[in-house]
Amino acid sequence: MSRVRIGELSQEMVEEVTRAFQADVAESYTVFALSRTDVEKAAEFLLQGNTGLRVGDALHLGIAYNHKTENLLSLDRMLITAARVLGISAGKVD
Repeated sequence: MSRVRIGELSQEMVEEVTRAFQADVAESYTVFALSRTDVEKAAEFLLQGNTGLRVGDALHLGIAYNHKTENLLSLDRMLITAARVLGISAGKVD
């Protein structure tokens, strides 16, 4: 942790934030393991060429598509636009 090393954050602060994040994930999010079909769908999305997707974003959308995600939320406008082009419901986090 470079911020700990340079004194911007204490180790205790990092641990507290990590615990809060883990609790938030456990209570609020569904986490999916990456599967072969997710990778195949991501490759299909990348080959379409009309989305401007990067590989990591394509993987996120492949997972969302395969798990029939009702509404993908993101701060990334490009990801939201690509999702909509691909028929995946997506919106900006407020």
